[in-house]
Amino acid sequence: MATLSEKAAWLRLLMFSFFAVFGLRLFFLQVVFGRHYRLLAERNRFQIFYRQAPRGTILDRTGYPLASNIGVFNLYFNPNFLVEDAEDRVRVISGILNLKLDDLRRAVKTARVGRKTSLAARQISPEAAFRFFEKQESYPEFFLTSESLRYYPLGEAFAHVVGYLSRIRSRVEFEKLKDQGYRYDSWLGGYGLEKLFEQHLRGCDGAVLIEVDVHGRPLSQSRPAQEASGEKRSQAGVSLVEDSYPGNDMELTIDHRLIMAAHQALKASSSGAGSVVALDPRSGAVRALVSTPGFDPNGYIRLTLEKPEVLLRAEFPRALTGLYPPGSVFKVITAIAALEKGLDPARRFRCMGKFALPGRTFKCWKEEGHGSLDFIEGIRNSCDVYFYNAGLFAGGEAISSWALKFSLGRSITVKEFPEWSKKGFIPTPRWKEEKKKDIWRPGDTLNLAIGQGEVLTSPLQLAALFAMLAGRGRLAQPYIIEALKNPSGGVFWRNKPVLADDFKIPAVSDKTWQLLEAGLRSVVVEGTGRGANIAGYDIYGKTGTAQNPLGKDHALFACYLKDASGTPRLAVSVVVDNGGQGSVAAVPVARRVLEEFIKEEFGG
Repeated sequence: MATLSEKAAWLRLLMFSFFAVFGLRLFFLQVVFGRHYRLLAERNRFQIFYRQAPRGTILDRTGYPLASNIGVFNLYFNPNFLVEDAEDRVRVISGILNLKLDDLRRAVKTARVGRKTSLAARQISPEAAFRFFEKQESYPEFFLTSESLRYYPLGEAFAHVVGYLSRIRSRVEFEKLKDQGYRYDSWLGGYGLEKLFEQHLRGCDGAVLIEVDVHGRPLSQSRPAQEASGEKRSQAGVSLVEDSYPGNDMELTIDHRLIMAAHQALKASSSGAGSVVALDPRSGAVRALVSTPGFDPNGYIRLTLEKPEVLLRAEFPRALTGLYPPGSVFKVITAIAALEKGLDPARRFRCMGKFALPGRTFKCWKEEGHGSLDFIEGIRNSCDVYFYNAGLFAGGEAISSWALKFSLGRSITVKEFPEWSKKGFIPTPRWKEEKKKDIWRPGDTLNLAIGQGEVLTSPLQLAALFAMLAGRGRLAQPYIIEALKNPSGGVFWRNKPVLADDFKIPAVSDKTWQLLEAGLRSVVVEGTGRGANIAGYDIYGKTGTAQNPLGKDHALFACYLKDASGTPRLAVSVVVDNGGQGSVAAVPVARRVLEEFIKEEFGG
């Protein structure tokens, strides 16, 4: 039997072992694993909320915001609050905030399964948020935070260029972007300028830590702000981890007033569908670029939130990628080809409403005919028979050659949208021989002479064509971004345009330019384009009606305007899809754009 001293020794050994194990455990907890457990404790004490940086503002040439940011509220749900009648409380909150009950139920269920405060709803209206704030103390499991939301003041009118934002739609997409600082709920450019210049516009996201109590409730809701001390805090229980920095601003060449004038005029046209392109002939600066029908980029943001699984596709930008037969607008090319080959402008051709070739008759748009016409009269009345004769005089090879020189059938696009480049098509005798294994016939020349047959051009090409006519063959690269500015307003990049004087089509005589301009002026003063005539201003243009085998003809009109000193100031092309005659459908649209330009530039 153990003596008392032996028992004491065992007891001392047992106590020593206990304290040794306890001390060793404390050593591991506080020293070896101390940092790990401190982080766990901090994570339980704080919850991190990311703040997406405001995107850079996109401005037009006058400083008007084409894409800006507005403040909205997001609703979060904290599952750590144990409340009675949870279903009834969810129903009440959905009513206060005008949310779909099923969507809110789903978000609350997800937060409870994950046992983590989670986003329950986005884009709460200010009115609904104020109603919630009045009753917030009764529903501590819910709280609101603010977020910057993209807003497009022009809506549908400029959507094809400015684009829209979307959320990351898949795990694969997220894996590609996460190393660039994106989170799964980040906004990013989904189309247009927003997508192409994402890295300039996005800014740098920030984050805040929200301190919570043992129930996971933000301390800013449970104690007054005066208790906060020590750390730099914006409110009790909230500390700044990393501030957010806005993206760079973007200044465009676009004029929002011309955009709205063009959009409203197109929407009011006979079909409501079409495009307008307006360029500064001197520099290539794009003043207007409009396509209808379109989409509301503000609505696209809401839809990506409500139905992120739906792959959204915008209506295609007709102004840049639409291809149409140019119709009688192309007659300016035929005119140059014929005059440069030596056609006497005083020579008269008789139009009886049709033109006969062996085995086929080609009609004029005016069934009863125009009678006898010289060059100016032929272009003024857009007489098909006159240009059938002029085309045969010039020859198909010469016409197609001049078309290519004026960048028809070639890749010409707005500098910032190279992937939207459309070459169109100009048929040539060589092409027909190589591709169709057939010879070029007189009927091919007649179709080419009036811009029909297989000829295809884009609205941008037609605007560029008339910008070249205004500058007597000078071509400037169209562009849309004027400058990029940092958040403090300093310009760190400015576009250097390829000026019109850097490229000029050679070998067009002054006499040809003078005759062509006289004819285009006659079109507007007393011909098919007289609806675009504005007293006191020199406007030169050409109408067109393009046959459409799939429906009603397309209506076209292209023109340019010179100021009092004779300097070209604006070139415009209009296409009204299925609009019928250019003089009826397209000319009024161009007039509205010209009137707005004159009012803003000259005070007319």
